[in-house]
Amino acid sequence: MKTLFRALTAVGLLVGFYVIAAGLGAGLVTLDVLMVASGHLGIGTVKLLAISVPVIVTLARGVFMIGARSHRDNDGEADGAYLVVEADQPELWAAVRRIAAAVGTRAPDEIRLIPEGNAGVAEKTRMLGLIPGRRLMMIGTPLVAGLSEAELDAVLAHELGHYANRDTRLAGITYRGRTAIGHTLGQIAGSHGIDSFLARIFRSYAKLYLRVSQEVCRRQEYAADAASVRVAGAAATVSALRRIAPLSTAWQFFQSRYVYSGVGQGFLPADVMGGFVSFLAEPSRQAEMREVAEETRPAKASPYDSHPPLAERVAAIMNKTSDMPAEGAIPGRPARALLADPERVLQDSFDSALNDRGRALNRLPWEEFVHRTVRDSTALSVGPLFAAAAAVSPDGPGREGRGRLGTVLAVLETGGAALIGARLPGDPVKGDSQRVRDELYRSRTRTALGLAVDLALADTGKARWVLSWSSPTHLVYAPGITAEQLTAALDAIVSRQPDAEPLRKILAEAGVPDTYEL
Repeated sequence: MKTLFRALTAVGLLVGFYVIAAGLGAGLVTLDVLMVASGHLGIGTVKLLAISVPVIVTLARGVFMIGARSHRDNDGEADGAYLVVEADQPELWAAVRRIAAAVGTRAPDEIRLIPEGNAGVAEKTRMLGLIPGRRLMMIGTPLVAGLSEAELDAVLAHELGHYANRDTRLAGITYRGRTAIGHTLGQIAGSHGIDSFLARIFRSYAKLYLRVSQEVCRRQEYAADAASVRVAGAAATVSALRRIAPLSTAWQFFQSRYVYSGVGQGFLPADVMGGFVSFLAEPSRQAEMREVAEETRPAKASPYDSHPPLAERVAAIMNKTSDMPAEGAIPGRPARALLADPERVLQDSFDSALNDRGRALNRLPWEEFVHRTVRDSTALSVGPLFAAAAAVSPDGPGREGRGRLGTVLAVLETGGAALIGARLPGDPVKGDSQRVRDELYRSRTRTALGLAVDLALADTGKARWVLSWSSPTHLVYAPGITAEQLTAALDAIVSRQPDAEPLRKILAEAGVPDTYEL
């Protein structure tokens, strides 16, 4: 009853927001009309219009945001989301129906998978959310890939739990009110005149509304957590709460570090979600996720935050049970086992969110994807080395104006490392003497030459970039070639007294010709 009273109070305050916004807007419009109608179109009138018109627009947008559908009661659409057909995925649908019945609400009319580290339920409602409509459940594929079945049950129970009681029917209005008032306050922020006056009014009103609605929102979160405990148990609920943020962070990192690393070269991995499952299984990544979990536990939330701090939510659950396991994933069947042919479904769901350019990229198995993308990016980075060597070589560039590896070696063995380095991209080299500057240029050439040699060895089948889920991609050399040998040979050829023999011997034995070019 206390929560319901606060929810009704929040609705009443929203009515007040309508009244204040409409009154101020009407007042400003009336003032503008009177000023224009009076015929006084001087600089004062122009200034008034310049200030008041944006304010009127801002007030109208704030009112519109309350009426607009969003969050849990939006229009029920999810662009780019993968539709889960019940006939194809009966087990997942059965689990969702079971969870909905357990928390005391109706099952969704539609389930879609989205490539995001969260889940939610949206409803196409009327009358500011008071009249229910078509319901859509969205489940993030990273959660399906990374949670156990019990943990996913807890997540879905929480989302459906927001619809379980009639007192939470006002949640949509409360949420939109917080968004609209916050947006209006942010837009009306000036240092003088009308802007400053309105900002003070809305700042005071916003503090009152946020304080009142915060209690409503937080109690709804606790109630949804209680629904999760009833369905999946306290241990699974706490584990899910602790793992969602790390999973979302891991998914973002995985996409940027691995999935989209080859877009510039025109490639995507063929099995994105299968790779993510392997990534999550790597012990070092699991340790990182535990560290992220610790870092995402603020001790105290803002007094205006609609969600209680994670620590408080966990404490509320643990205070009601003594049967809590150690932190970590809850053992049991993985959530992806709920899907028929999970590898295909998860991949199809990822593909459905791609734009036309993404769908047109070439798909490669992970090992080939890693090798090809690193190989092509390395070729781009060593191109300037070949061009610089050709520019300073007496023989000039090779066929079609491109430099060759033999040209690079010939310039280096005659002491041209600094000459090449001076032509390579990079910040201007500064030093107290020419000797110091030459040393820095030689260092720059040494770095570029190392990449060029790796590329040449890879193109002749004597080296390969390999995938690692625990560390950056690294190059593996064929038997007979060691990193130590290469390091010594590279250092020798760019020294002040260059010795090209060690490097030439390695390249010759590997079958890399002097005519090798990009």
